Amino acid sequence: MYFKSLVLCLLFCFCNLAAMQGQSFKTLELLRDSTDQALNLRLESVSFVKNNEFNSDFTAGFTGIGFSLKPSLEYWASRSTRINTGVFLLKYSGQDKFFRTIPIFTVQQKLGQNLDLVLGSIYGNLNHELDEPLYRIDHFYQDNVEYGLQLLYQKPKIKTDLWLAWNEFILNGDSFQEQFTAGVNLNLALWEKNKLTLSLPFQFMFFHYGGEIDTSPDPVLSIINSKIGLLLNYVIKDKTSFCFDPALYVYNGFNPPVSGVHAQAFDKGLALYLKAHLQHKNLKLSFAYWKANQFIAPRGEYLLLSVGELGSGVSSFCKSFMNAGFNIHRAIKKSIRLEFDARGYYDLENQKFSHALGLYFFINELFPVKQF
Repeated sequence: MYFKSLVLCLLFCFCNLAAMQGQSFKTLELLRDSTDQALNLRLESVSFVKNNEFNSDFTAGFTGIGFSLKPSLEYWASRSTRINTGVFLLKYSGQDKFFRTIPIFTVQQKLGQNLDLVLGSIYGNLNHELDEPLYRIDHFYQDNVEYGLQLLYQKPKIKTDLWLAWNEFILNGDSFQEQFTAGVNLNLALWEKNKLTLSLPFQFMFFHYGGEIDTSPDPVLSIINSKIGLLLNYVIKDKTSFCFDPALYVYNGFNPPVSGVHAQAFDKGLALYLKAHLQHKNLKLSFAYWKANQFIAPRGEYLLLSVGELGSGVSSFCKSFMNAGFNIHRAIKKSIRLEFDARGYYDLENQKFSHALGLYFFINELFPVKQF
């Protein structure tokens, strides 16, 4: 059972680790007015091995191993307009064909000094920086591409990501429902003195299944997830900091059916998440306590939720977990990064231990083709 986890650990022990600034999962990039007309070739790729050893009735363990590739042409039409067109490819090891092939087209327009508009393929998945109860990390490679629109606003004291992702588009008479997800992630700095910073993180997600022009007999369903908390960050010394992040999570389902399609075990719920992490250069250690009461999140980690994966029929009023994490990363160069992530989950109610290990190799390389 633990053989795959042991192999991952042994592989990573051969890596010579060095420091890397920033979060390697993110590809979000604001326009910087750094160029006139230009044409570039951008190559984005992630090679991944993610092994989940879950001892739970709510979700099954599995191993995801493979790579994703996103080559694109990047055209700067002006200093404030960038267009990307290409293709996203997902390949799992052990399969001869690509599992997913999706065309990519993105228009990014600078609307102000700190405001960007993104249309088409947006900066999705882990770029939204959602917490694990709201966004399961495996979606990062299983469902990477999001299409819709996005507003990005960043200043020293406020950072906002507002987006609408259209998951299922319908035409008149289609036999299935439209689906979309709207969200916002806001971080507002409240107070700063010496080495101590206090900020307010707020996350909100709205899921809708419905439509007015389809012929589907399925009921309309809307779900809201939200998070409100406080983030306390203390800089111990250069490149070493401690962070405490207590937060309350809320779930609301609007008239969910009790049986059939879109049935939900509960129509509202709450959860408490107390997180702390210590960051030193390229190493991050985290600890957390999770307590959920009838909490549901369509994109969250099922191990922590009050309902099991879709169709399992498993539910529980209360879930209590103690979690711990270990993350270490290395910058091979500015555009190539290596990261190892280990997470442990202890179910306090059932006294069961689960864990997950991930090894990721990121490439985000830009090749200038022509300067106009």
